[in-house]
Amino acid sequence: VQYLFPSFGTIAGGTRIVIKGHGFLRTGSLSCKFDTAIVKAVWVSREELWCISPRSESGEITIEVSNNLLDFSTDGNKFEYL
Repeated sequence: VQYLFPSFGTIAGGTRIVIKGHGFLRTGSLSCKFDTAIVKAVWVSREELWCISPRSESGEITIEVSNNLLDFSTDGNKFEYL
């Protein structure tokens, strides 16, 4: 994962986050992890995904992605719930 946009959203969830990077695969297991909450990702291309933020408490969390629900990225991209 190279970067994500936007880097913030509401605690109610529902923010569409565009994630840019490399090696994203079009699989049924493609997902984003918002700290411990895992949500299904939408494959756009090998370089772009979309994820919808789940509901959360306010604060900063880390978003990581996975092609297989087992191995997640470790890039440490931050997202802030406001």
